[in-house]
Amino acid sequence: MILRSDSSGIDKIIARVRQAQSELPRVTKEAAQRIGDTVGKQLSDAAPKGKNAGPPPSGDGPGRLSNSFSPKVTQKGLGAQLLLTTSQPFKLKIITGGRKVVVPVNKKVLMWPGLPHPVKRSSATKANDFVSPVMNKRRDVVKAEMDKAIQEIKSIIGG
Repeated sequence: MILRSDSSGIDKIIARVRQAQSELPRVTKEAAQRIGDTVGKQLSDAAPKGKNAGPPPSGDGPGRLSNSFSPKVTQKGLGAQLLLTTSQPFKLKIITGGRKVVVPVNKKVLMWPGLPHPVKRSSATKANDFVSPVMNKRRDVVKAEMDKAIQEIKSIIGG
């Protein structure tokens, strides 16, 4: 009985594995960016489109809440970290949590910076939790994008 082994292709396999390893940070960062872009767009699409053209609440950025979502992706080792933020956290809190009627306690009227005139009360608003349905579906987005990333790595390796 003669046993022969040919490992002449091992160098090519090792080279492909090394290339896949070097490409992994880019692939994961791009996947995280696509996830952030997709979930951010879903939040933008689901956000109410207000009609108030007044100034934003203190600490919030200008514009519509629907245009305030932005993903930031940073490399973390071979992986990536996604942070999806809003430039309007106060407005988001009021919209998703609702607001009770606000009446003055120490004065006769309410007034704050940016309000065009004093008011006797601020109306209640119903909560609109448009964020939870989007966040409940984010796993589908993550899975789809990670599947694409895995396929890209597999194609580099040759499998």
